[in-house]
Amino acid sequence: MSDSEEFGALETASISPSEELTHLREKVKTLEEHEAEFGQKRAKFKEIYMQKEKELESEKERLQKTESELKSVKEEYERLKGEMEGIKTAVAYSESNRQDEIEAIRRQCKEEIDTLQSLLNEVRNEASTSTAMQYEQEQRKLKELCEKYEEEVRELRSRLNQDGEGFLSSVAKQLKQMAPGSLAGSSSSLAQEHESLEDDMRKAQADAEILKSVVMPLEEEIRSLKEQLHEARGRGREGQGSQTSPSNKHPTPDTQSLSEMDHSRDPEERINELMKYLKAEKASRKDLEMYVAVLSTQKNVYEEEADKLKKDLDDVCKILEEEKKSHEDLRQTWQMANDQFLESQRLMMMDLRRMESVLTVEQQRQIGELKLKDRKREAQEKRVKDLEEMRNKQEQDQQRRKLDALNKMEQASEKLQALENHDLGNVLQVQSESLSQGSNSSINLLSTDDGQVKQSPSNDTLDTTGESLVDGLSAPEDGLRVQISPEKTLHMPHLSEAQMKAITDPTPELVARQSLLATARQTDSRISLEGRRMVSEKEWELLQKQLLEAREKAGKPCDMCNNYEAQLQNIQDEYKREQVKAKSLERRLNHELQTLENKQKYITDLENSLNNSATEAQNQITSLTTKIQECERYLTEVRQQNTQSQLELRDMLKSLTKDRETVQKEIMKLQSDNDSLMGAHSKFAQQLQNEDINLPNNMEELQLLLLKYREEIIQAKVAKEHIESSLKSENMFLKSRVHAEQEEKNTLEETLNQEINSLQEKLAVQESLKSELEREATVRANFEAKCKETEESMKSIQAKSKQLISALQQQVEEQSNARTQLENELQKQKGKVQSLQIDLDNSEAVQRDFVKLSQSLQVIHLCNTSLYYHNSLCNLSYNNYSRYAFCNYCVTLVVKDIRDIILTFGMKLMKFSFYEHL
Repeated sequence: MSDSEEFGALETASISPSEELTHLREKVKTLEEHEAEFGQKRAKFKEIYMQKEKELESEKERLQKTESELKSVKEEYERLKGEMEGIKTAVAYSESNRQDEIEAIRRQCKEEIDTLQSLLNEVRNEASTSTAMQYEQEQRKLKELCEKYEEEVRELRSRLNQDGEGFLSSVAKQLKQMAPGSLAGSSSSLAQEHESLEDDMRKAQADAEILKSVVMPLEEEIRSLKEQLHEARGRGREGQGSQTSPSNKHPTPDTQSLSEMDHSRDPEERINELMKYLKAEKASRKDLEMYVAVLSTQKNVYEEEADKLKKDLDDVCKILEEEKKSHEDLRQTWQMANDQFLESQRLMMMDLRRMESVLTVEQQRQIGELKLKDRKREAQEKRVKDLEEMRNKQEQDQQRRKLDALNKMEQASEKLQALENHDLGNVLQVQSESLSQGSNSSINLLSTDDGQVKQSPSNDTLDTTGESLVDGLSAPEDGLRVQISPEKTLHMPHLSEAQMKAITDPTPELVARQSLLATARQTDSRISLEGRRMVSEKEWELLQKQLLEAREKAGKPCDMCNNYEAQLQNIQDEYKREQVKAKSLERRLNHELQTLENKQKYITDLENSLNNSATEAQNQITSLTTKIQECERYLTEVRQQNTQSQLELRDMLKSLTKDRETVQKEIMKLQSDNDSLMGAHSKFAQQLQNEDINLPNNMEELQLLLLKYREEIIQAKVAKEHIESSLKSENMFLKSRVHAEQEEKNTLEETLNQEINSLQEKLAVQESLKSELEREATVRANFEAKCKETEESMKSIQAKSKQLISALQQQVEEQSNARTQLENELQKQKGKVQSLQIDLDNSEAVQRDFVKLSQSLQVIHLCNTSLYYHNSLCNLSYNNYSRYAFCNYCVTLVVKDIRDIILTFGMKLMKFSFYEHL
């Protein structure tokens, strides 16, 4: 091939080599610029890489710090775990108690819920049945109303049809009557145009009158129909109101008029109204449930109170029955003793009266003087006793005032110590009740003993003593009941069967006396009964002295009795003092009980608060443990992510270093090639510049030069194109590489930013956990301090309560000892009373023996003589009486037959058999 075929025509040589050189230079400049830009970018990439390495180092430091913080948090967590184990052991007991209480409360709640559900079901069933019945009744009423209204509408329609047919028939008839005249008029008016206007006016007036006659009845019928419709509607409304007024005062959607029913027949409105009604029923049911719950709680409380009251009533009834039994036994014993004493005293008084009837006037006067002296002495003793009672009353008033002052002081101290009072009563209530019961029983016993001792006869006459004693014995039966404890009735003396026989059966002396009197009665009635004294004056004086002594002994209490009464009074005074002391001790006990109750309440409140705080602490600890576990999981995940990111970064760095080495090698090669090429070209260009321009003179040489230059230019273009293609490929590769590196850089920045944000969030969470842990530690320290304070206060309270309990126990022991001493003294006094009673019985027996002796002597001396003692002032003659005579002046008795004597003292008669009472 020729050169022209290869390179075309020589027109290509039109591009000068200088232009090509300039073009090549420009390309070299662009390449240099690209290299400079590449170097700048490389430097920037290096800076970015160094920054990232610094950031990674800082992140490593942060991770180390977070790891150290995590270690500290773990240590604190372990410490808190140890503390939590201690708290759990402390809370376990409270949780067990709480679970038991919760189970009991749940049972109660289940029972209450069951009862409430049953009540609610009943209420629902009742409400549903009642509402269903109401709805059915209302539906029936509405159906009936609808049927009535439909019938009324049918009737009205039939009436309207009838009225319309009549109206149309009347109108048609009138039109038929008027039609030929109008046609004739119209034809005449059409035919005769020449007629005057007067005829036309007449015809128009006639037509107007016809129309009026047709229209007026129509208007009247329309008005009447309207009025009938109004009346029918009013009747319907009145009927509806009369039917709904007894059931509902306010109009409801089910009880409305026809027009309202037609308007309110929409189902949505009806549903809305039903929903409102159901809501109102639900609200009322809630109120009913609340009311039922309140009633159930009140019922439970009242039932518990009723059970307690029943128990108390049963106990009180038992105690009353026992007291009644003991009282009846004691009353019977005292009744028997009193009857015996009254019988003995009655016999003594009868003997005294019998002996007084035998005394002379001087002896009776002496006896009267002695009675006056005795009465004066008794009056003086009464005055002394009254003065002593007044003095005792004054002393008691002073003691009461002192006690009132002490009570006021105690009340003030109770008000000051009201916050510390509340809880020893449950412990010592039984002891106080037993003390109060024992004191009450002893009081009642002493009061009964006192009353019965005071009921001892001290009067002279028999009637007054008997009546007073009978009244005193009948008083408890009427209204006053003396309660004596059964413990005291065991120690009282009861009469045995032998004693009862000894009291009721006749004695051998009485049998002997009765036999003597029977022999005396058998004496002859003819014996003269002239009275004369059969006893000497000395014997009579001795007899009188013995009678006075017997009277004094019978009418007055003995020294032993006085001593016994004085001892009883002293015992009563001591008992009153002990009672006052017991009341003061009871007040102190109540005070201490109130203090202990208040302390117990305070302790229960503290326990509840501690339990609540323990539960709250447990909940907080559980939440903290869950948070810590989540933090640990999160930290493990962060660590795994950090290790993965580190491994990935290391792999990336290794790959980047390898790629960097390869790129550097390629760049060195390209630079060496470029330098070589640039060096050859620069040498060629310098040579060309330095060479002289020696053009040949021949055309052939010129052509050869041109061909040579052309070949060189072709080689240069080939090299240039090769270099350009290699540079372009390298440039594209570097651009893609830079782009990929930029994308990797962006992704790394995003990942690192995300990791930084996540780490910051974790640090914030850890800081919040630290703050919570510090707060919990402070709260725990506060709770521990409070617990220590409460423990110290509890210890102090326990010590105080122990001291108080010990003091109260000592006081109770002292009171019990005093009580035992008093009981022993009472038993001693009862022994003394029994011994005194025995002495009295002995003295009564001696007196009876003495009286029997005197009577036997009198019977012996008077068997064959008459009993007579005559006063000098007596005017009774001995010959005026047949069987016996009586002088009202000197109270003398002249007897012939001593078998049956009737003594009359003034207006009063007293019959008795003389021989039975001698």
